[in-house]
Amino acid sequence: MKTLLVLINLTIFSFLSCSLVQHTTDEPVSPSQKAAFETYLGIQDILENSGDTIDYNTLMLVYTSIAKSKHPIPHIDQLLRTLMNKRNNNHRIDQMILIFSALTIGDSKFQIPNVYELFESILEKNSRVNEWVITFVAASIGKYPFDIPNGDSLVDLLEERLDQVTAMNTSIPKESFGFHFLPPPKSDYIISYIRGIQEQRAREIERASYYSLIQNGFSEAEIERALKRIQKHGISGTGEKCQFPMKYIRFNVKSVI
Repeated sequence: MKTLLVLINLTIFSFLSCSLVQHTTDEPVSPSQKAAFETYLGIQDILENSGDTIDYNTLMLVYTSIAKSKHPIPHIDQLLRTLMNKRNNNHRIDQMILIFSALTIGDSKFQIPNVYELFESILEKNSRVNEWVITFVAASIGKYPFDIPNGDSLVDLLEERLDQVTAMNTSIPKESFGFHFLPPPKSDYIISYIRGIQEQRAREIERASYYSLIQNGFSEAEIERALKRIQKHGISGTGEKCQFPMKYIRFNVKSVI
């Protein structure tokens, strides 16, 4: 596999080199073409080195690298297909991989080859697609600034997948993760607490409360200390056990943190 990848890169480099030689007699290769190719190689290297999985920080790096490119990146469809095939054990990040792939297409300043097939591939990730993913795919289809061949058929496929996901009673996580893309907690204590909540709606409430605190500038260490104190001593002043300690912290930050 490593040898094959090296041969592929050498082939691409040789093709670019031949193009450079050819253009010396006609028109020079522009700095933008060189920059775009360097961006492609950089992203390809990141994706190859991550193996079959991808973590949050690497996902964000790939997403922002593509978004910041001022030039059309060669083989962008191949890069996106590689990205959407990556996995993560965290359900939220596993689905964010598909969402970021869709957002990359929807926000693209340049036309993307095989765009129909890319959207189709996202929707066919059956074990990972839920209402949260489909919402962003639908928005990206609508935002994509270029014509999508057979676009009506793609919308029909999206609606069909939404009906299937809504009707399915499987182990696919259906809980809401919200419309933000903040990193997951680093605290083992907070991770264990949220994952350990058995009831789905309660888990969603506590996770949303945690991210609300983070968005409002409170540190993970502060949140962890407050969570431990409430779990051990109960609500301040009464000692009453708190069903939603993270939510309590969110609405009582002045007295708790």
